[in-house]
Amino acid sequence: MSIANEIRAGLRELRTELDSPTLEINSVTVPCIVSTIRRGTIVAVGGFEQVVGCTFLVDADDWTTTGLTSGKATGSTCTHGGKTYRLLTVKLAPGGSHYEIDAIDPQR
Repeated sequence: MSIANEIRAGLRELRTELDSPTLEINSVTVPCIVSTIRRGTIVAVGGFEQVVGCTFLVDADDWTTTGLTSGKATGSTCTHGGKTYRLLTVKLAPGGSHYEIDAIDPQR
C-alpha cells in the first residue's frame, strides 16, 4: 500500500472518531478534519500578511467533487460548524493524498 493510501485511510479513521466533520464549499459538502496546528501562522498572500485561523484537511478525491482547482479556490468562502471562513491557501499534500486548506475569518 502506498504512503498516500495509508494517509487517506488514517484520515478516514480520524474523521470517524471526530463524528464526521464536514466543510461546505461551492455548494458541495465534503468530509474534512479541522486542525489548529498552523493557527496564528502568518502567511503573505498578494503582498499582505494574513493570520491563519484554522486548517482543513480534505481527501484529494473528495476535493475534486467541489469542482474547484487550488488556484480558483483561494479567496473563496466555506462554512464549517456554522462559521464562515475565507480560503487563504489550498495546497495538495506531498504524495497527493489530501489537500491542506488554510482559512481565515472572512472579515480580515
